[in-house]
Amino acid sequence: MHLFNLLSDALRMNIIHDNAYKTRMNGFASESFFSRYLSDRQITSYQGGYLVPVRKKSSALDNFVYFTCISNTEEPADYQPIYQALLPLRPVCQFLIVYENERFADDAVVDVAGRHFPLPVWQVYRFRDGAFVAEPTGIDALLNLFTDTNQPAVYHPVSEQLVEVARHHLAFLSAAELFARYVDRFIFDVLIGRQKTKGVPTDIDVIVRQPGTEQLVLIEVKEKDLAKTISGFGLDEHRMRAMKQISDRTGLRYSLVVRHIRNQHDRAFIGWKRIEINAFLQHRSRTPIEGGKGMRSMYSYNPTYICPVGYFKEI
Repeated sequence: MHLFNLLSDALRMNIIHDNAYKTRMNGFASESFFSRYLSDRQITSYQGGYLVPVRKKSSALDNFVYFTCISNTEEPADYQPIYQALLPLRPVCQFLIVYENERFADDAVVDVAGRHFPLPVWQVYRFRDGAFVAEPTGIDALLNLFTDTNQPAVYHPVSEQLVEVARHHLAFLSAAELFARYVDRFIFDVLIGRQKTKGVPTDIDVIVRQPGTEQLVLIEVKEKDLAKTISGFGLDEHRMRAMKQISDRTGLRYSLVVRHIRNQHDRAFIGWKRIEINAFLQHRSRTPIEGGKGMRSMYSYNPTYICPVGYFKEI
């Protein structure tokens, strides 16, 4: 319960409406379900990372820093081919944060907006000349690439009912899985969040080795029911274009994996489906619909394209 509360508080440092909280928690569940799916089938997978522009109003692939958080039970050298493969995107810097599982630094707490966030024990590495090099300044090497917003941090109050729904939804996660989520969100939402000036970020959910070829494949995981306008699954324009650009510039395949659920109420699982981003673009609807707000303002325009379910492959 302690780890869930920390994760919940971290999220609330970087959202502006309740739906953003719900969307993020649902995302954690679907990504964790998919990680277990891969593990059960002995498919090699790696943690994805964040692409965060260091300048305001920059798009996801302009002037961005890339970072990934992994447990010290993983081998950093396994991530070198991934970081090398992402170099054509021309990141400002790339960092790997290796944390000790379920361990916090003694008496080290970050206070933000009246909330107390314990500092994980970690080692920060910068990717340089094909290898990871320890950063003597630790996490400040990443944070100092951004400028402060000089605006007070705000803790968004979420209804207790919504928090309890999320707690129930994530009850299947182990302590190690919750800790991993907390480390991710502590950096992204608390240390960067709305305290730092940044552009529009994006992320890579998971990276796998294609069985048989061992090629790296980037994965975006979504939990969705069928769209009402077209019997298919949607992807917002921002995410769709970022996936396409990353795939084109790196030469890596990028797939959308959908955890197909019956509806948004009972969220009963139907099956896993997959489509590559190029196929999604080829077969998507020509005209977008107004999609969910996700992490954006409730008053923002969020064009979303639908691809008919028949073009998705069962996995």
